[in-house]
Amino acid sequence: MKKIVHTETGSRYLIDYDNQTWERYATGKDSGDLRSDGGQFIDISPLVVGARLSMLCPPFHEKADGRVVITSPILSIEDVPVC
Repeated sequence: MKKIVHTETGSRYLIDYDNQTWERYATGKDSGDLRSDGGQFIDISPLVVGARLSMLCPPFHEKADGRVVITSPILSIEDVPVC
C-alpha cells in the first residue's frame, strides 16, 4: 500500500508501507532541509490530516539509536492506485 502525503510547507512524501520506505519528492518554499530525501523507516505514525507525520528511521551513524523525521502538519493524504 502506498500513500502520498501533502504537508503544510508544501512538501510531498511517498510512503510505501509494503517496502517500509519513504521519499520526499517535492518541496515548497517553506520546506526545511533534510539530511536525505528518502530511505527506510522502522516505525511510522498514523496518517491523520492536521497531525504531523513522524517516522523512526535507521541511524546514519553506527553509535546512534535511530533517526526521527517529523514533518509539518498534514494537509491531505492520497491513495496511490495499484497498477
